Amino acid sequence: MRYLALFLLPLMLLTTQACEEKIEKPEITAVKFLTEVYIKRSAQGAIKLTHGNLKRRMEKNYAINSMQRNVLRVQMDTVEKIRIVNVDMDFFRLNRHDVKASYQLIGTRNDKRFIDVVMMEMAYIEDEWKIIDILPDRFAR
Repeated sequence: MRYLALFLLPLMLLTTQACEEKIEKPEITAVKFLTEVYIKRSAQGAIKLTHGNLKRRMEKNYAINSMQRNVLRVQMDTVEKIRIVNVDMDFFRLNRHDVKASYQLIGTRNDKRFIDVVMMEMAYIEDEWKIIDILPDRFAR
C-alpha cells in the first residue's frame, strides 16, 4: 500500500501542475488589462480582455483618455506601478464567477504624484478570465 501511495503521489502532483498552467489566474488578466490601458495605452488590447456591458462601454469610448476618464474613472498621465491590493475569491479558487479584485495605481497626473485604487469584477468566460465590470470607488463622493 505504501508503494502504491509513493507511485501515485508524483503522478497526482504532475497532473495538478499541468492543469494549473492552462488556467491563467484572474490577477494576471487584471494586471494585463491595466497595463494595456495605462502603460501601453492600447485600447484594442484592453477591449480584448473585457466582456459584456463593459466591452460595449469601452468600444464607445475608444480614445484611451476617454476610456480612462469615463469607464475606469481614474485618469492618469503615467503609471509607474500596478499593485494587487486584494482579491476576493474562494480559498481553493473553484469559484469562476463574481471574483472581485482591487489594484493600486501609482503614477502621475498633472505633473503631481497620484495614487488611486481600481476595483474590478471578473468572471471565467470562454476558457479565460475576462473583466466584466469596473466597480465604483466606495470612498468617492
